Amino acid sequence: MLKDYFASDMKTFFNVGEFGEMHNIDGKDILVVMDSDMLKSNKIKAASGTYLGDVLFYAQKSDFLETPVIEQRMELDGEIYRTIDIGEDNEMYKITLEAFMS
Repeated sequence: MLKDYFASDMKTFFNVGEFGEMHNIDGKDILVVMDSDMLKSNKIKAASGTYLGDVLFYAQKSDFLETPVIEQRMELDGEIYRTIDIGEDNEMYKITLEAFMS
């Protein structure tokens, strides 16, 4: 079944021995995959200096009690950010954050 195939891929993707890293998000240790290459690519594609985030990561939906939303304040490893983009794919989120300026 296709769903089972994706589940096995998720286990590989979110594996500390492969791509996964533990990070503290809003007080909870979560296994995420950071993607600085995609973040750089997004910045290169941006039109005339548009600012497109400081951090981009993938996380499993099951690690969040609530669905993240745009403009939400999020703490990552003790630093405060705000969400500027959230994508969903199967059982994971792609979240882009920028530094929070109060």
